[in-house]
Amino acid sequence: MSLTTRGWRAALRQVNRRTFSSSAVSQRHTLPTFEPSSNEDLDSVLDLARRRILIPAHLNKAQEQMVYREKFRARLSADAPEPVSSTVAGADVTLEHIDRQRDIPAQWQVFSDALRLADTPTDWENVGKLLEGFADAGVRMRGEWVQKFVREAAQKGALHVVLRALERAPRTNVRLRSRDVVSRVLWEVRGVAAENGWGEVETERAIRYAEKVVELMEREEHCGGSGKRVVKPGDLRTLPFVIATPLELNAVHVLRYKGGVDEDGVVEGYAKSLCNNLKHFGLQESTPTEESAPSDGAATTTTKSKSPNRYQNFAAAVEKLRRMVPVWHGLELARRVLQPQNRLPLEKVEVYRVLGEVRGEAEAAVEAMRANLKEGQKVENHADYQAWVQVRDEKE
Repeated sequence: MSLTTRGWRAALRQVNRRTFSSSAVSQRHTLPTFEPSSNEDLDSVLDLARRRILIPAHLNKAQEQMVYREKFRARLSADAPEPVSSTVAGADVTLEHIDRQRDIPAQWQVFSDALRLADTPTDWENVGKLLEGFADAGVRMRGEWVQKFVREAAQKGALHVVLRALERAPRTNVRLRSRDVVSRVLWEVRGVAAENGWGEVETERAIRYAEKVVELMEREEHCGGSGKRVVKPGDLRTLPFVIATPLELNAVHVLRYKGGVDEDGVVEGYAKSLCNNLKHFGLQESTPTEESAPSDGAATTTTKSKSPNRYQNFAAAVEKLRRMVPVWHGLELARRVLQPQNRLPLEKVEVYRVLGEVRGEAEAAVEAMRANLKEGQKVENHADYQAWVQVRDEKE
């Protein structure tokens, strides 16, 4: 028996030795098992994620030495006489050599590819499993990743997967902890109704989604918790568009499908909440929002940022417009529903003043978009501008 053979067999025995210290991670977590997807490319991406990101994150010390050390490369190669199996995070896997410099893919690229390729319900179920696998592996779910997840899911009719991920925040690390993420989620929820002509079924679905998001924001894993029962300026739950989105959707439903009668007082309730919020906190466009620390516990650092470029200015203007649209439209529709019964939560003059202020902010955002477009581009072709014009020019 050669020294090399004795060496790898000794290493293998060490790899499979079940000690408390070396297998602690494996005992706490499990590796996701992906279902066959609708296309081979997505299967390849998910397989790559499992082999090169998820499994390596759960290796114990002995397994790491075998997988990463050059002297075991040949033994773990596909041409080896027999595969080397071991238990990793509760699953039996075949170990393979990994070159830390060349074999580990960029986490963002893998996630982005999975979102791009996902199409069917099964595909999106796999994306949900990938999110949980990333969280178990300690992969930080950055805000821009969450926004892309929400955008892609919404475009492909899989927004329910986003809601499920938010419900399982401790397992997925998909959290409502920044203004941009909350804005993106609620804008896409609103789009379920708005982009389908405010159809009855779609509007009712959007109402359920919006109210679920607002409910989730009260949970400790998002914005709430026992220590945050009293809100203050900057709390994400006080941002006008958060309250205005369910107001807008319910007001649309009342006007279109209930003869304009707010039978259950839902529109009045949301309108009172929004008006009271605006009275105490205003639009909060210049108020720093309270954004929680990264979900992975990493400390945040403050660095001197460069001046925003044209692309960043345009993106900021678009985000602002998305925040203003439901506030203006929600208040306007609430006025139509409640004013005939003298149930407006603000004096008539004050309502028009607030509507004028919000409209001014929206139009300022449009002008900022226009000023930062590339030569030859027109703001009129932008979907979010069109969404604003649709409600702005809506006739009673």
